[in-house]
Amino acid sequence: MSSHAEESARHSWRDAASLSVLGLGRSLPGDSIDSEELLSRVRRNFKIDVQRRGAAIARRMISRRDTYVADLRERFESPRPQHTNAALATDALKQALATAGMQSSDLSYVVAHTATPGQLIPPNVGR
Repeated sequence: MSSHAEESARHSWRDAASLSVLGLGRSLPGDSIDSEELLSRVRRNFKIDVQRRGAAIARRMISRRDTYVADLRERFESPRPQHTNAALATDALKQALATAGMQSSDLSYVVAHTATPGQLIPPNVGR
């Protein structure tokens, strides 16, 4: 890319309005479990032995613990009612508002992010 094109791309969008991040919030579905417990639940509840492969993957992961929207007791399990995407987003927004000392009526714009847009992990939890 030429320097003119780079300069143009850097300055192609401007707005006179200011943007401020006033509060952050996050919400995770329940208590975290470690990789060993997850693999044990899969083996015990689903009669699928993924211990060797799962342990190898767990060793390469940065995080050794994770949270899940289901208890992993049944193969096709719905999320806990309090741990749907909408409920988790609502909890995170409430935290952000509390941090900022604001009410929802004070907001003009909300930026949100989810690692699972419209799809819960594991993908079979909504069945």
